[in-house]
Amino acid sequence: MGEFQPLIDKLSDDVLNALDDGNAKGILALGDVVPLLRLVRQELEFGERLSPEEITSGVRQDILGADFTSQLDSLLEGISAYWGLADERPQARRNLEGAAQGLRDLVIERLRPIVRADEAIIRRTVAEAQQVLNGLLATQSEMEKQQLALARTAGDAAASDLSTFYETQARGHAVAASRYLWASGGAGVALVALTVAALFVAPPDYTSTGSTEQWIEVVRGTIARLAVLSIVAFALVFCVRNYRVNMHLEVLNKRRENALNTFGLVQGAVTSEDARNIVVGELVRAVFMSEETGYLGTDTERTVIESPGGVGMITALTRGAGPK
Repeated sequence: MGEFQPLIDKLSDDVLNALDDGNAKGILALGDVVPLLRLVRQELEFGERLSPEEITSGVRQDILGADFTSQLDSLLEGISAYWGLADERPQARRNLEGAAQGLRDLVIERLRPIVRADEAIIRRTVAEAQQVLNGLLATQSEMEKQQLALARTAGDAAASDLSTFYETQARGHAVAASRYLWASGGAGVALVALTVAALFVAPPDYTSTGSTEQWIEVVRGTIARLAVLSIVAFALVFCVRNYRVNMHLEVLNKRRENALNTFGLVQGAVTSEDARNIVVGELVRAVFMSEETGYLGTDTERTVIESPGGVGMITALTRGAGPK
């Protein structure tokens, strides 16, 4: 405990808060006195931080001496004895305000010159604060770099996994397309052979048609031949259609695989955030949007896994993710 602490205790929070409560309830009319006492306490708290060597003889005589203590005690006793509204005892109120102003002026005049911060200390504090700020900025920059590196690593890992998936899909569609191509060739040869057989080798016998029963046999034979040819033709159309679909999906998946494989290289080559957003947007378009491959004829001809609604949503997202 320092030399100023006994004076600070006389102006404790309980004493000052009680005065504020009395003013708020209208019991006291000393609204100008309490702020002055708080200022006196603040200056005394500054003096409490001084070492004994820093306290001047004037401060010891005028503030730490018995006169200042008696003046403070007299002021507090006068406040305790004061009771009533402002217009009942105006002279007593003015005397208390004058005493509080005198204590304030005294502590400011004696204490502030020696508690004023030294300029060298201020400069040193500012320099230390600047060092701390520079350290925080460097830490923030390093964290941003680490965050960017983690994002790139996560993106590369996701792109690699997705690329492997599309590679597997492309390989499967290539095998299926090859099988449907052979099946289409077989169905085409069968259709040609059956057509030749039905029309030229063993056509319906129209020469001996005279009775109704003979005509019925001719119609039955013709319908049977047409039914067989229709089944083979349907099989041929089915195989050709599935061949085109699988070739279309193989090309799309290979394109997606290539886009994902080159994503890391292209992203590493750009430095600005706007360019990186463009790269990500183009990647999303290349992976999730369906494009023409030449195997499906019209825009209305789509595969089962291609969703127009989903493609539209992805397109909107990539447009919104681009640079503003």
